[in-house]
Amino acid sequence: MNSAELIVKYIPNNSFKKEHENETNVWKLGYDLLLNNYIFQRHRTNKPKNGEYSLNWRCSGNKDGCAASITIRIKDVQVIRYIPHNIEDNLKHRPLRELDVDIRSFKNSVKNRCTNEEMSLNMIFNQEQEKFCQN
Repeated sequence: MNSAELIVKYIPNNSFKKEHENETNVWKLGYDLLLNNYIFQRHRTNKPKNGEYSLNWRCSGNKDGCAASITIRIKDVQVIRYIPHNIEDNLKHRPLRELDVDIRSFKNSVKNRCTNEEMSLNMIFNQEQEKFCQN
């Protein structure tokens, strides 16, 4: 698979905070990487080669034996290295559906609002649920 076929998207994870939303968050703190509907978690920052930092991401299925990883150069968000999944037939290790991504987003919205607003959890949950159902 060449880098042109890799569809990379960043999605908020459980450690996401509102301040992580700005464009200066080049280290992608508070995000997981969604690549071809599989979640990758930030593993490490690679030291600069030729003055350019890169981030290494490991497949979230690595605890189940998946060795997939991807390295992305920070400067231009270019894929440097990609190791494909090796356990495609494992039932625990399946690609995310669009609904799974939406559920993660819903949970993060509720969490962020609870930490930043003086409203009750029930009210925040109901408001976010209404937004979710409208989309």
